[in-house]
Amino acid sequence: MDHGLTSEKATEMKPAPSPLPPAPLPDEALQWLLPLDFLPRAAGAAWRWQWPPGVEYALRALAAGPATSGVAAGVALGEAIQDMRRELRLGRCHGSLHTGLHTFFHQVLPPAAAASFFLSTLPGMAVLALSLPAALQAQHAAALQGHPAGRHSPLRILPAQQPGLVMLTQELIAALLACSFLCLFPTGPRTDEMLPAINCDRLFGLLVRGAPSQAAKVQCLVHYFGRVTQQPPRGTVTFERKVLPLPGSPGDPPAPLPTSEDWAASTAALCPLQVLDGGTIEDDGAAYLQVDFANAFLGGGVLGAGCVQEEIRFMLCPELLVGMLFLPALADNEAIEVVGAERYSAYTGYADTFQFAGDFVDATPRDALGRRATHLVAIDALANPGTRQWASQHRLREVNKAFCGFLDHAPRRGWVHDPGALASPAGAANEGAPSTSPEGGASTSGAAVGMLEGAQSEAVPAAGRGVATGNWGCGAFGGDVQLKALLQWMAATQAGRPQLLYCSFGDAKAARLAQVGAWLRREGWAVGELWAMLHEYAQRRTNDDCPDDLFQWLLPQQPRT
Repeated sequence: MDHGLTSEKATEMKPAPSPLPPAPLPDEALQWLLPLDFLPRAAGAAWRWQWPPGVEYALRALAAGPATSGVAAGVALGEAIQDMRRELRLGRCHGSLHTGLHTFFHQVLPPAAAASFFLSTLPGMAVLALSLPAALQAQHAAALQGHPAGRHSPLRILPAQQPGLVMLTQELIAALLACSFLCLFPTGPRTDEMLPAINCDRLFGLLVRGAPSQAAKVQCLVHYFGRVTQQPPRGTVTFERKVLPLPGSPGDPPAPLPTSEDWAASTAALCPLQVLDGGTIEDDGAAYLQVDFANAFLGGGVLGAGCVQEEIRFMLCPELLVGMLFLPALADNEAIEVVGAERYSAYTGYADTFQFAGDFVDATPRDALGRRATHLVAIDALANPGTRQWASQHRLREVNKAFCGFLDHAPRRGWVHDPGALASPAGAANEGAPSTSPEGGASTSGAAVGMLEGAQSEAVPAAGRGVATGNWGCGAFGGDVQLKALLQWMAATQAGRPQLLYCSFGDAKAARLAQVGAWLRREGWAVGELWAMLHEYAQRRTNDDCPDDLFQWLLPQQPRT
């Protein structure tokens, strides 16, 4: 079906003229930017680009509304998406795209809401997509020229083993996500860079299965666009790749990844622990560093069939999705921290029972950089570890993964794997280093890497913020709740966090965590002592010499009176 959106009839519309293309960025700056192969393909080079004429015409038709575009139903939207992808030479979408969109807009969404989407929201999304070339150019130019407020850092891939930070405006994020919804991103080079899929065609195609939770995810996304097209947000969001350097890394890195001996030697007293049987991380942990039970690929199955903790959080706060554009899969010594993602939707349920429950107005205050003071850290646990999770190397992997995420990396921000990659490294004491490091954590590192790494964000301290978490790596990933709880507690303590808030979600295996925590704190246990006890328990368990679960085994260690 041809809706004429990319036809030769452009002169009949007489659309408003496009703004003059911005001046190109200097060649030496291009190495920092996200390659054009990872963005909707456009004419031009050296970042002096705009939408190809056929795609610009199609977007302008959509922006003018259904009377001009002819797009007032799900199938027509699917055809429009496919037309634009042909213009961009991107190939076909998911085979059930059209049917899925028809299902959503004609069987799931109430008629009034569907009409509002095509009359108002979709035109606004097209305007956002049209703004992308100029918005990207302006963002990159501001970053490379040293924006006085330090609020810009160029959009680029943050590769594995390279700490880095990208700061984006919420308006630019909305434009990028509009392109994601319209499936305008190329897919080929993403696999080579270990990047997750970013287009929404599979999300839409899977609607044909009839799962209410899948439809609820799309409802959250449509609601987000309804909000941002009516009242564009004016804040910023930062995405940071956090890396604990591997032993032997070049460039004199700050405190490398702790060893088992480092953990055993720690004398840090276990921090306060609060356990909630009910409640949620996003609500009860609003003032904390909140843990995303992540997949190694950021977002997990959010744009597919997934609908557990990470996927739900990404749909409540869709600005998180844009990190999937430029953050490759996590290695064992890495985490991702996002600050400023706004929440737009309320919800009920979990997994198959997840439901969109209407609008949510995020009242979280903004910090000095314009970010909502919501800190989220993505850490991926071992998947289906079974009995191997008790092995020393796997316990070490998990505690170091949590430690990497929980540690405030601001004092070490600036270290790079290749010290020659940046022209102006700066040295400063690493005040946040862990006492598990061989040097006691006082190693030096770059305090900043100039405006390219958003160094001025260090003016917003994370000190004093506890950690809000729960049954990380359990549930679908199959980890042991009791082991993971204690490892996270140790990691939070070692990272200098003042408290661990643990949402158990009513899991029976976590029922005695508060009792265990109270006893260990009362007895004055240190991280190293608990690490040693975990090692002993794991050995006994491996030798079939311990019929009790971990908490049962720990509690009898209490002195008898």
